[in-house]
Amino acid sequence: MCRQPSAGMSAIAAHLSTHGFQTTKSGKPSCAMPVDRFAAFSSSGPFAAEPRAHFYVTLPASPAEALPWATLAALTAHEAIPGHHLQALHLRRAPTRVQRTVTSLTFLEGWGHYAETLMADHGYGGAQVDAVRAAVHRRSLLCACRARAAVALHTEGRSVAEVERLFAERCRQPAAVAREQARRGTVHPWYFAYAVGRAQLETLRDEARAQAGAAFDLRSFHDAVLGHGAPPVPLLRSRVLA
Repeated sequence: MCRQPSAGMSAIAAHLSTHGFQTTKSGKPSCAMPVDRFAAFSSSGPFAAEPRAHFYVTLPASPAEALPWATLAALTAHEAIPGHHLQALHLRRAPTRVQRTVTSLTFLEGWGHYAETLMADHGYGGAQVDAVRAAVHRRSLLCACRARAAVALHTEGRSVAEVERLFAERCRQPAAVAREQARRGTVHPWYFAYAVGRAQLETLRDEARAQAGAAFDLRSFHDAVLGHGAPPVPLLRSRVLA
């Protein structure tokens, strides 16, 4: 059951090596089954003597219900490499105990979402690169809708039914996804962090590129961003743009 995600992680690792996105050799987390209707990543804490990591993916009830390859590629980039798994390895090496302990969801989920777009923007997928880009764009729309839904539910007094219609009508999500995401927002108001964190990271990258000009190096930028733990992204500006 884990053959396809494991192969995907290996392919992404090779793509990262070819394009020089990172310095740290990330390896890959083990693949674990089953979970229901989602993908997730978990790892041992930053002070664990023997770090372990698991990438959980949906176990389809039948081949017809399996995730499309391009969608699985986007999820793999987010949850495993160069997303949360690479991030967790850097977190273990952060300079101070505080930096290894105190984390921001906006950074954590923002980096995962940024990792998806990074792979799509740099041609991952070979003959299926357009399918990967389309899958990432669909996920970007979902994450943007989550940010809007969090505001609607928790500051504007909108009902779950209204937010469900937002997901279905404005964000073009299937009925089951719209229903689940609207309900998730009632207990996970922080799910705005995916879209907000990605936007902050991309803004910081653009500032770093403008400052460095022709000398800008994407690998060095990623090393600088990941080298201080997982703080709120605005706190990184002075370190990254120094």
